[in-house]
Amino acid sequence: QMEANPWDTVAEKYKIGDVVKVKVIKITKNNAICRLEPGIEGFLSIAQIDTVHVDSIEDYVKVGDELEVKIIKMFPEERKMDFSLKALKEDVVSEENSEEE
Repeated sequence: QMEANPWDTVAEKYKIGDVVKVKVIKITKNNAICRLEPGIEGFLSIAQIDTVHVDSIEDYVKVGDELEVKIIKMFPEERKMDFSLKALKEDVVSEENSEEE
């Protein structure tokens, strides 16, 4: 029996800019591969970890970690999605700055 491909409905469920919870399932040299839901995974690149330079992704995240990230790119037809921790930190800084004005 054919199961529905979760990527077929990903654009209906998620949008760029959404904040979602993911689980780190694998770490490579420059990426953490994160599962959003069964069948839907994306990348958290080393450049999207923090607002400061990051030498090692493993200094920040480990396999099994559950993270709150922002969706920054989505290509459902290519089954690709990119996440960012840095974007959430930048959002907090800009909110703090606007509150101070």
